[in-house]
Amino acid sequence: MLFEQKNRLFLSFLIEVKILEGRCNQEDSLMEYTEREFLYREYHRLAQQNDKYKIRQLLNALPPQYIERNRIILPEISSPRFRIEGGTIIQNELLHWAGSQPDILMEKHPRYLPEFIHGHAYVELMYLYRGQCRNRFSHTVMSMKEGDVCIIAPRVKHGVSIFDDSILINIQIKPQAIAGLLTDISEDQNPLLLFFQRSLQGEKQFPYLFVRTGTAPDLREKISDAFGEYCSEQPYGRKIAVMYLQLFFALMIRKYSSVMVVAAEEKSNAHKIGLILDYIQKHFREIDLQSLAENFHYTPQYMSKIIREYTGVPFSCLVRRLRLEQATYLLRCSEKAIPVVAREVGYRDTDHFIRLFKVQYQYTPLKYRQSHQ
Repeated sequence: MLFEQKNRLFLSFLIEVKILEGRCNQEDSLMEYTEREFLYREYHRLAQQNDKYKIRQLLNALPPQYIERNRIILPEISSPRFRIEGGTIIQNELLHWAGSQPDILMEKHPRYLPEFIHGHAYVELMYLYRGQCRNRFSHTVMSMKEGDVCIIAPRVKHGVSIFDDSILINIQIKPQAIAGLLTDISEDQNPLLLFFQRSLQGEKQFPYLFVRTGTAPDLREKISDAFGEYCSEQPYGRKIAVMYLQLFFALMIRKYSSVMVVAAEEKSNAHKIGLILDYIQKHFREIDLQSLAENFHYTPQYMSKIIREYTGVPFSCLVRRLRLEQATYLLRCSEKAIPVVAREVGYRDTDHFIRLFKVQYQYTPLKYRQSHQ
């Protein structure tokens, strides 16, 4: 009788899942809730109400084979794979996958999964496709928002919290596959390449790389296309997904190298660097070190030190890169006169702007426009 009651509860849960699953285009498929997510969401709702009786009912209705097959992770479910310390779920061993499985795995991070402190034997790329989430490291709590990219080195422990409809795409890459992904896009040294070199050589002081890309569609589209091909089960889908991932890395290097942050371990300012870079990106036309420092309640000297420490370049170099990158866009996509372009990116002296531009791109602004239109 009890067994039949459990089966009825479980079947009603699965029926609800199937009814609520919606449309099947690629965008909607990311928003759809999986069976695991429905379970985690219901558990989260009951936990918020502190309804321990209904939590027991919910979990007692789950057959053991379902828990194992769907890798259900909850504090009330015992497993040799994790332990509970102070109410936190902690991975007992590094997550890994067998050598016979593919070099790259892509999945959507389960929403409403209780924060789960874990490490990996692989490189993990996290792209926040929609919304916001929290990513906690041992000494840093990172508030991620739409368009943020976080690449985590092997054996670095962290925990992710998503308790709404936000979408986080996880891409797990075996260390030996990194070189193949970067074969054609590692012509010169850049923060992404240096991060991979250091982290794969076991330099633990560089746990992750972070870059805030905003809502620009280019990276978002490449991740969406890669994920769609990976999940499509079409011929060559996995190979095409890898190609899109290569394009994603190439665009990251081309457009965002100047604002990539390679975090150093145990740095007290790691939680603020994303905010600082976001502020610089929004105000690069008129910003100076003094006003930036005042905005974050630092001295200019200390702000300069933080920026160099996390980006590897001085403040002035960072701002110059952002201004000149915007100038290249205006030169390609508008007919604005050179003095107007100079003023719009933050330079009152047109001759000074032309000299800086030529040093950076080996062309004058006029020659650049002629060759790119």
